Amino acid sequence: MINQIFGVKSGVLALAVATALSPLATATADPYSKRVQLIRADDIIGLELRTSDGHEAGEIDSLLISPATGRVRYALISEDESLDLEDDELVALPFSKLYPRSINDDDIDVDATLRQLQEATRLNREKLADFTQPRIVTAIYDHYQIPKSERLESDNTGGNDQGSQHRGAARDGGADNHVLISRDVIATILPGMAGADELLGAEVVLGGDRGTGEIDEILIDSDSDAVAYILVSHGGFLGIGNEWHPLPIQSLQWDSKSEKYRVATPTDGSGISSKSIKDGDPPRRVRQSELDQLYSRYGIPPDRTEKTERLFDG
Repeated sequence: MINQIFGVKSGVLALAVATALSPLATATADPYSKRVQLIRADDIIGLELRTSDGHEAGEIDSLLISPATGRVRYALISEDESLDLEDDELVALPFSKLYPRSINDDDIDVDATLRQLQEATRLNREKLADFTQPRIVTAIYDHYQIPKSERLESDNTGGNDQGSQHRGAARDGGADNHVLISRDVIATILPGMAGADELLGAEVVLGGDRGTGEIDEILIDSDSDAVAYILVSHGGFLGIGNEWHPLPIQSLQWDSKSEKYRVATPTDGSGISSKSIKDGDPPRRVRQSELDQLYSRYGIPPDRTEKTERLFDG
């Protein structure tokens, strides 16, 4: 069944019966045997923050993801008395400041102080697209003292251009779009959108007799801000009998005419894998080698992104 998930001909993808919060197996000398622990984006939404100076500060309202780089840009934090936010205000926290391995019940540790969050850039949720404006992005990263080497590639003018081919594949008209995932919706944000009422859907044209699906699950590497892969749901009726297709999020290309995503053609010209699985509880641990095979199928380098490694030390 695991070969069905990734549509590969060889290798067996090891799954753990433990949840996403269990520790990774000890890595061997061979990096391709490493098991990558994943967490569902849905499992992060709604968590309360524990700051580095011991305070509770707000709740994760949503995540903002860059398909162009394959990384989660921000966790957006909602109202809380300690942050003195208005009802419709959100604070942006770079995802690299979160420790997914620290999740305990309804809390998650963050590498930020209460004062940093109180003094951070805040915007009305009706202006979500403003969080992606270069000027505001720079201000947010500067505020949290994120090194330039750890910022998303598209934020570093003149920086390392590794993977630029795939950043371009996720753009329309040269501008980066973003995927917003909240408790009730997965939507697309385009640059210059005036308000939340202009949010677009997250439909994906699968091609062939598979028609159109929707982004249903987003799996994130627990040790970085990288999206490991997405699951696109299609088929079924009233949510029953759906099937999932796994894809690298960098393989998505926004089509402004249809207002849907199209999938980049695999490098072997074979088209999107016909392999699919019934939707349910997605795997929480996968072999790095299996992820590499999935990515290489779409011409994406094995390391996919310059991941921000943030192993949690207890």
